[in-house]
Amino acid sequence: MDYAEQRKQKSRKTEERLIQAATQLMHERGFDAVSVRDICREAGVTTGAFYHHFSGKEAMLDRGYEQLDAYIRRRVEEQPSSRAVDVLQTIFLGYAAFLEQENGELTSRFYQNLLSSRSLDTFDRSRFIYDAVEKAIRRAVEQGDLTARYAPSYLASFCVRHFRGIAIDWAFHKYSYPLSEQMWEEFQFLRELLRPREGTVLDSTRSIPD
Repeated sequence: MDYAEQRKQKSRKTEERLIQAATQLMHERGFDAVSVRDICREAGVTTGAFYHHFSGKEAMLDRGYEQLDAYIRRRVEEQPSSRAVDVLQTIFLGYAAFLEQENGELTSRFYQNLLSSRSLDTFDRSRFIYDAVEKAIRRAVEQGDLTARYAPSYLASFCVRHFRGIAIDWAFHKYSYPLSEQMWEEFQFLRELLRPREGTVLDSTRSIPD
């Protein structure tokens, strides 16, 4: 490994430590009660290193989706299944579990910041969640558990948008209902809705509903 690659890896690890430290502290104390100094102390880095990676606390929220994707990846790896619809359930229940354990306030802050910054990183189709959902949908169609009426890429985008909407609704209602239970109910509803129907003409190239 050359020197430039070593520096890149070191920089990535520093950034990961900062995000993990910030997430933990904000979960314990709340967003407003945590300072940049607190985050640096917890991560074991200087404030200069912090500002090399982030312009401030709010900027860190834009990267929260990376922690979410990493958590969901672990859940999928820890709960393998031969049925792709079960993998999809693991993904979306993992989505809910992450938000619940990382504190509702952070969820609210994340979406507030997303709207104000207009960053599109969280909607990047190369993210793990999009890729994992689309692959699972393709397999579920092949296994006969989901309809082939719509293109898997369309269904993947639809599902991620739908479950993101549930998370926003949960934050809007001040976390007054169990997100995991609601996510499970919504997933079962969509699973039934997208089940293949007898007599349906299958067309996997179709990308939008009539």
